Amino acid sequence: MYKDNKAAIDAFPHFSLNTKKANELLDETEWKFEADGVTPFDPAKATDGSGYYRHNAEGKKLAIRHFGSEGISVTDNVEIQFKANAHLAGIEWDITKGDFDALLKNYYYAYELSEEEREYCTFNLATNFGVAFDPYYSFHSDWLGTWYNSEQLNDPQLDEIMVRMRRLDPTEKEKFSEIWLEFQKRWYDLLPVIPLYSNEYYDIFRKEVKGFNTTPFADWADIICDIHK
Repeated sequence: MYKDNKAAIDAFPHFSLNTKKANELLDETEWKFEADGVTPFDPAKATDGSGYYRHNAEGKKLAIRHFGSEGISVTDNVEIQFKANAHLAGIEWDITKGDFDALLKNYYYAYELSEEEREYCTFNLATNFGVAFDPYYSFHSDWLGTWYNSEQLNDPQLDEIMVRMRRLDPTEKEKFSEIWLEFQKRWYDLLPVIPLYSNEYYDIFRKEVKGFNTTPFADWADIICDIHK
């Protein structure tokens, strides 16, 4: 689909580090005050070590608590970038590093917690690719309040696009590609997830094993009946 729509995708505005724009956008939200909940936030005061952060009218601080897997370079890079820049937009950003099981538990099941109970706001994980592009089970509002829709995304426009993709006949490839581009445009506006990196997987087996013919589109579960010694 990307090849079909490369020109359109490449024409999307590119994201770049822009703390001035970040402050302009945050000024349009509830997080536009100093700690007293009255005085307008002044980006000029948000300097290194200032401890000067955005608050809402109730005096609540704009804070992002991030959880990342320990011992991987991606988490380290996320930490470096956010610690260097988040405070310039008045955001207090903290990171917790822990084991992967703890990350997944907080990522998938935070919907069971109240806003006060929820400890973490963001996570870093990898992107995987499947044979069929079907984001329905990950982002459709049908799955609100479940671990499937882990971002608890609820957007009627995106819902409608995903359903149209699923209802096409498998032979309607050009139409699917057109709707896929609609999905990308809407996704770009919402941006509930930012791509960081993708995984690489390896299948390792003894040389005596025959019929283990995995591909990027078929794993051992697909070819298990062909495996023999």
